[in-house]
Amino acid sequence: MAVNSSVNVNDLGRQAYQKILFKDYPSAIDILTKAIRLYPKEKELFNNRSLCYYHLQNYKLALQDSQYLYDHYPNYIKSLFRHAQNKFAIKSYREAESLFQEVLNRQPDCTEANIYLLELKKIKLIMSNKHDVQQKHLDEQELAKLGREFGVEFYFSDTDEFKDEEVKIKEVVSKKKAKAKKN
Repeated sequence: MAVNSSVNVNDLGRQAYQKILFKDYPSAIDILTKAIRLYPKEKELFNNRSLCYYHLQNYKLALQDSQYLYDHYPNYIKSLFRHAQNKFAIKSYREAESLFQEVLNRQPDCTEANIYLLELKKIKLIMSNKHDVQQKHLDEQELAKLGREFGVEFYFSDTDEFKDEEVKIKEVVSKKKAKAKKN
């Protein structure tokens, strides 16, 4: 798609938004990147491109855009949320928690930030109980029961991929969040 300087930022934004709606994130990224070259001070373009990278699980580039927004537009609530979301995705939980809390301080009715903070609380709870889990030598059924109690699914791993100190536990997205993603 050719973008020329006679196209305004709103037109480009709508084109990218249409691509996002149909989950055509690579095309949306192309449009947004071209738009950013023409309108480098439009924060919404960076925010939406970060969202696209996030959905493609390219967290390095998502974080790059959200860090730029956070540094240059600290009062833009959407950039603060996007940056927190990206920090969560790369498992920088302490930073994500602080950023989500900042979102809620500015916009107390932000449901998504509250959901992420609940997820972070679950992760903390699981990690604080990891030694109990290891010491009790729970079998798969007991572990599944514990997961239902916390509203998450997790399992022991035989690889070092999820190693955290001596315990190898992988926390998988909660059932509620998975259901919310489907909608």
